[in-house]
Amino acid sequence: PHLGPRTVLTAALWSELEQAVDQARGNFDRSPFLADLLAWHVERPDLVRHRQLVISFESRCPSAEREGFTGTRHCTVRVHPAVAIELVARANAVGSPRAVYNANALADLLGVPRLGTPTAEKELPLAM
Repeated sequence: PHLGPRTVLTAALWSELEQAVDQARGNFDRSPFLADLLAWHVERPDLVRHRQLVISFESRCPSAEREGFTGTRHCTVRVHPAVAIELVARANAVGSPRAVYNANALADLLGVPRLGTPTAEKELPLAM
């Protein structure tokens, strides 16, 4: 079935997140599953196609961040334009690359620890 206009985004999935996505999605195709999660993340449950996801994610809390980097794989996600606009705005607001912001949003929803990103405090040497 035609879902109307869609905007193509990417999410930089690391191996642990990719495994969690594939386990959580069950029989759903990956892109529609991720699109539903991202719609939920931007508080647009009206754009979630698989209603059972709304029920299962209502009680989830964001996870703690994890240090280290193990590499990522970009995954294409086709989302409703309203969801894309909000994701871009939120990524820009926190100064995060869009694919990384999208992946972190998915990690939070799936309860997978985020990959740590250096903070300004860790990156800058102290002045003497």
